[in-house]
Amino acid sequence: MKSQIIEQIKNQKLLRFNILELEDSLRKKPVYDRFGYLHFVRCIYELEQEGAIRVVAKHKHTTNAKNPPLPLLWTRVEEKLESVWPESFFMKCYAVGLRMDEYVKNPAKQTDADKSDIERIISFIEEKHKFEEVYSSERQYHLFGNEKYLTEEGPQPKLLQRLRIGHQDLLSIEESEPLSYIYSPIVRNNDVKTALVIENKATFYSVVNWMQEHTKLWSIPLEIVVYGRGAQIESSLSQLRFVPSIETIYYAGDIDPSGISIFSRLQHRYTAYTIKLAQPLYQKMMYYGKACPVEKEQVWKEEDIVGFLAQFDDPTLSEEINQLLRKKMRVAQESLSKAIIPQEVWSC
Repeated sequence: MKSQIIEQIKNQKLLRFNILELEDSLRKKPVYDRFGYLHFVRCIYELEQEGAIRVVAKHKHTTNAKNPPLPLLWTRVEEKLESVWPESFFMKCYAVGLRMDEYVKNPAKQTDADKSDIERIISFIEEKHKFEEVYSSERQYHLFGNEKYLTEEGPQPKLLQRLRIGHQDLLSIEESEPLSYIYSPIVRNNDVKTALVIENKATFYSVVNWMQEHTKLWSIPLEIVVYGRGAQIESSLSQLRFVPSIETIYYAGDIDPSGISIFSRLQHRYTAYTIKLAQPLYQKMMYYGKACPVEKEQVWKEEDIVGFLAQFDDPTLSEEINQLLRKKMRVAQESLSKAIIPQEVWSC
């Protein structure tokens, strides 16, 4: 019966187990019918003496109320594994700045595959003065023969995290998704000073259509319109550096915690630009939009909300948005659809 007990407690995810639940699972096996409860008790105490299991100390006086009684809560004692990799390998890792804490604490992770990958990284770091900076997927292909090797789609998405290094340590740049933007056909490209970021696709196309014959949307200049694509804009906006004349960025997104936090992160990350809310668009969204409940998965960040509301010149509009948000409601940017807004609203 002892082997069946060991198998049962090793197969469960948690180390801790309830003695009643363990006994119930063994009752379904022929071995329990043959030997019974007294043999079960004997096996439990033998496993305790062998150091395979131990009683949960703070519950040692709570029993299963049987005769003879057994403590109710136990925990499996994990076997202490010895290090597989030699000390000399760890010294090589430390010499190039790799942190090996996770491998030291968990020898089970000291696999041949990880060792091979780490050796490739060590070799690169030792000679990285010979290399130039490239994009991350290019570096992964160079080191491992797979351009997605260190991504969620590859075999080692957590390797750099375990070693406490980043892509910059491999002289690589994490590439963002391409930035989609359209120039005004009216304004000369070299005169462009402002960009308008529109978070959602439908509204982006509506504004682009309007831009074909107009230089402003309400008071917002239309020189370049950027498709934000939700949170993706947080990384892709870096590519606006290819339009070096840009000085000011206007942003318009959904009126909800997610859209507001995107704006806040853009302001903190891209300090080289003056980033403002496209206030007239928010005013029209509140006027024409239909409020609906905020999705449960959105994260509320009070600091972002307060900072967002402080951007508005009109205190009445700011308070209306505040009240909307406090009721856990939102207004989607699609409320600005050209198809449903009267034509005079689009007159600038």
